[in-house]
Amino acid sequence: MARLRPERSARAKSIVHGFVRVEDAVYAGLGTLLAGLAFVLLVAVAVAFVRALLGHTLPDHAVIVALVGLFVMLSKRPTRADG
Repeated sequence: MARLRPERSARAKSIVHGFVRVEDAVYAGLGTLLAGLAFVLLVAVAVAFVRALLGHTLPDHAVIVALVGLFVMLSKRPTRADG
């Protein structure tokens, strides 16, 4: 009777584990980068809002501040891992 799945050698298993570790590191780096950029954009929106509020120009800049805030909220899309 033929086996459905041949046994993997130790070398093949170590290669697979290496690729998994590299993939995890890449995704962790990209996630960290995305979170950092979202935080920077959030601070930029807060600064723009305070400047517009203190400069009494909020109605003139309301659309721009709202759009940038919307961009910050949409920059992190949920994935299957997020739930």
